[in-house]
Amino acid sequence: MNNIEVNSQISYTAKSRQVKDAQWVIHALTSQYPHFSSSRIKPKMAEIYSRVEADNRRDSVTISKQIPSESLKEKLLRLCSWHKNFKEKCLNIRQNNQLLNISDRKKFYNLIEQLEKTKFGNCSEDAFISAVILKMNNVKNVYIANLKADNTPVDHTVCIFNTDGSKFDGKFKKCTMIIDSWLGQADFAHNLFITYKNYCEKFFPQIKHNSNIGIEKFREVILTNGDILWLNLDFENLRFPEISHEFMK
Repeated sequence: MNNIEVNSQISYTAKSRQVKDAQWVIHALTSQYPHFSSSRIKPKMAEIYSRVEADNRRDSVTISKQIPSESLKEKLLRLCSWHKNFKEKCLNIRQNNQLLNISDRKKFYNLIEQLEKTKFGNCSEDAFISAVILKMNNVKNVYIANLKADNTPVDHTVCIFNTDGSKFDGKFKKCTMIIDSWLGQADFAHNLFITYKNYCEKFFPQIKHNSNIGIEKFREVILTNGDILWLNLDFENLRFPEISHEFMK
């Protein structure tokens, strides 16, 4: 999944080594398991639905004066029909693959299979897989979290951890980092919040320029040493290539 257009608008100067390592996680996920997100096209589809509704309200005389409009309307209707079917398919995929009462290791295998077979994944899949990649590369205390703006939940999940290895308790420190693979961005939380506030209104309308961004809920991703060993054996492509330095150090 490619980075969204905000990437071209933001200049990251003097990136820390840890930020670059976090961005490698995004690259590892999206290059090894490219996939499509239904929520990524939600803003554009909302525009199309509005356009179709506007066309339906026009009288026949107005429409008849616009020669190509009927052909365009038919295309838009087909696109709307495809989108509704696609959303239903995505929901079924998630229900089949994200079963309750399974280990995080088993959930990871299920989600990787989902990406490989269906090429579909939204922010929750991206956040969880990113968290497991971190754990595979010896990062401690990694979490997935849902955001909120002021007291309003935001329908978005991210991977979050403290780069000093301490537990995340829901409060942001200078060392708190967020990996948002769905958005294609990774940075320390206070920096990424600027991105959310200034460039992501169409995706997260709850977040305003003056919003106080926080965590609605979060949980730690739990993997035993044995789980991590097996994952490293099965997914060598998700191991950081230790050429110049140790990961996240």
